[in-house]
Amino acid sequence: MRVGDSLSYLEAAFTLRAPLATGAWGIVGDGILAGGDQVQVRFEARLRPQGTLSGDDSRDVVLAKVENTFVRNSSQPFGAVPFSATVNGNPTTGVAGDQLVFRATVLGGAAGTMYILNGDGAKTGGSIPRLTLPAL
Repeated sequence: MRVGDSLSYLEAAFTLRAPLATGAWGIVGDGILAGGDQVQVRFEARLRPQGTLSGDDSRDVVLAKVENTFVRNSSQPFGAVPFSATVNGNPTTGVAGDQLVFRATVLGGAAGTMYILNGDGAKTGGSIPRLTLPAL
C-alpha cells in the first residue's frame, strides 16, 4: 500500500450467510514496512449492503475501527511488525447476502514508506491479518 499524502486502502470481503452479532471485534493487522520506518494505518470492519456495486462504499456501515502507528524494527528490517486489538463494535442490522469487509487504510507516514499486510504469517515472525467476529 502506498503512503505519502494520498490515502490508499486494501479490502477483503466475505458474503454473510447469517446476521452478525454485536459486541467486541478482534483485529489483527501485522504488517511489513518497506522503504521507510514508520506508517499509520486504520483498520475497519465494515458492513456493505447486498446489491452494492463494486467500488461503492457510500452505503457502508463501519462496525469497528482502530488505528496504529507501525515502527519498523531496525534489527529485523523485513520482519512483521505485530498489531492486534479488541474493540467494541457498533450495533448492526446485517443480514445474509450483505458483505463483511475488512479494510486497511494507510493514513500517512515517513516519506517512501510502504505498508504490506503480512500474508506470510509466522514465516516473517507475525500473524496473518484477520477479523475475529463478536460471539453470537
